Order: sequence, then C-alpha cells, then structure tokens
Amino acid sequence: MSDVQLALLILGVIVIVLMLIHNLVQLNKQQAKQKHVALPKTDDSNDPLFNDSGLSNKAKNSQEEGESDIPSENYIKANLPEGIYRDIESVALITTKAVFEGINNLSLTTLAAINGTKIYIRKDNDIWSTDSAIDESVKYNQILVVLLLASRKGVVDEVDSKKFIEYSEEVNKILNGSLMWLANPDILSSAKNLNDFRREVDKSLLLKVFPKTDVSFHAAPLLDFFEKPNVRINNESFHEIHNLENDTLICRLSDLSGKPLEINGGSFVKGIIFKMDVPNTKMITQSFNELVGLIKDFNLKHNAVLVDSGNKQLDEDQISRIYVYLKSIEKKLIERGINPGSEIAKRLFS
Repeated sequence: MSDVQLALLILGVIVIVLMLIHNLVQLNKQQAKQKHVALPKTDDSNDPLFNDSGLSNKAKNSQEEGESDIPSENYIKANLPEGIYRDIESVALITTKAVFEGINNLSLTTLAAINGTKIYIRKDNDIWSTDSAIDESVKYNQILVVLLLASRKGVVDEVDSKKFIEYSEEVNKILNGSLMWLANPDILSSAKNLNDFRREVDKSLLLKVFPKTDVSFHAAPLLDFFEKPNVRINNESFHEIHNLENDTLICRLSDLSGKPLEINGGSFVKGIIFKMDVPNTKMITQSFNELVGLIKDFNLKHNAVLVDSGNKQLDEDQISRIYVYLKSIEKKLIERGINPGSEIAKRLFS
C-alpha cells in the first residue's frame, strides 16, 4: 500500500469517527428535550372513550388552573337560593350521583326538632324547593341544610350543634352523597362570636313625650297628627311612623304602658312612647334625625316635652350624643356586612 492510499484510509476513518460523534451529540440533545415534555398518562379520567359531565369538566378545569375542589365564591353565590345568609348561618351542601324522589330519606321530623334549621332541595339547576314545596313528588340530587347561629331567641348550644352535624352526616350517608360545608363548619365558635356581636349592637331607642302642663293631650290635635300619611297602623294595632321617600319603618308608637294607642274624639292619652328597633331600622342615623324632627314639631303643636326612658328631659346636647351612639352601631353593622333593616338583619334580630 502506497503512502497516498494509507493517508486516504486514515482520513476516511477520521471522518467516520467524527460523524459518529456528531450523531451521538445530536441524539443526546433530542433525549434531553423529550424529558421536559412528558406525555400524559391515559386512564378512566381522561380516556377519550369516556364522556364526563359538565360538573366533572368544571372540577378538572379548576384543578388545571390551580384551584381547590371547593367551588368559587361567585359560583356559590350564583347557586344559593334567596334567604340563605352565610354570615349568620352554618350551611352544609350534600350532592348525590343518583336522583331521589320524595321525602323518605330526608328525616324532616328530626331536622324540625333542631331550633333554627331550614332545608332546601333541587335537581340539577331547577329552582330550590323548601318548606311546604318539599313533598312526595319532588326530585333532587342537591340538598342544602341551614342552621341559624344566633338570634334574639337565643344562640346555638352544644346539643343542637351536635344534632345538626349528625343529621347532615346521616342524610349524606343514607344518600351515598358528598358532604361539603359552605359556611361556619365550626358551629359553636361561630355562634358565640356572632351572638357576642348581636348583643353589642342589638339596641332599642325609647323616647317619650308628655304634656307640659295638662294631664293628657287634647284629642282634636292628636287626630290631626295621626291622620298624616306617614303614620300607619300595623297588623297588631300599633301605630307606626314610616319614611315616605323609601317606605321604611322608623319607629312604633304606644301608650305609656306599651299598649296600642286609642286615637279618637274621646282619647285620653297621658303620653306617647316612640320606640325604634335600631338594627332593624334602615339608615339608622337618618331615620333618627327624621324622628327627632317629627317629635320637635309634635311638641310645639301639643305643648309637650321630650324625655328619655328614665323620664329625664332631653336637650340638644343629649340628642347629639344619642346620634353619635347610633352612628357607631350603624358603622359596626355595616362593617360586619349586615346592613341595618336588611333581610339578614331581620333574621339575626328576630
């Protein structure tokens, strides 16, 4: 073999070795890239042969977005029926795979024995049924069980708390469902906190007017006052003063013994009590100002004097202090998310 042939042979071997090295380098790069793009595993949950329900798809989408299994706040609000107030209630949701019919599995008698409870049921996206609408013909796969934590009637105690939890878990077990707490699962702690707040702001304002000189008010001027359009009689025969602009109750009137006033040509009224149920009055301070203005006008026309619940005459400074106190209550209610005079306020202060 000549020197030229030997040189060509060596060159060819070198070229082949370089090509092999180049191919190995490229292969390693490709494998490194594939490690970062793992193929998804196929199972029953993502097999294209299976069709998932919309709810399952929603849960998957939520998980892909990093959310928990708990529905979003907007989703809960959009699906809860009117009359449920999670700020003052414990709320449990039971969902079932099967659709049930009738009331046999709901143990409604057991639930009714627990103070402050309500139940709502529906099928899929139908309208929620409650109270008398729940009968043997109703179908459902969703149940909401609600417990009022506190009110003027009292606060949830350990016995009722235990009964409510046991009821929710038992119904869930019977229906082979899924139980989720939408509000206040720690019932006793939440109930105590709410009741402490209720007692702090649950006030009534009592103002009285007496004739300055006479034993009683004259009947004829009284008739004129009680015939005004903002003075009405409720279903318990008590006179009430309303705000005509927004048609809201400001206060209730009674005689000095707390009974309904008898207003007629022969009336003998020694004094009038103006009672404002503070947390159940819309726009508390505005209503108070309107009430004070009305009483001042009444006193001028009937030669009367304004006193507090202890029969002490009120001057402008004391009226201003009452206003400031009512303003503080109004602020606390709003900060808690309970607007004075709203439906949630009526439920808590009932």
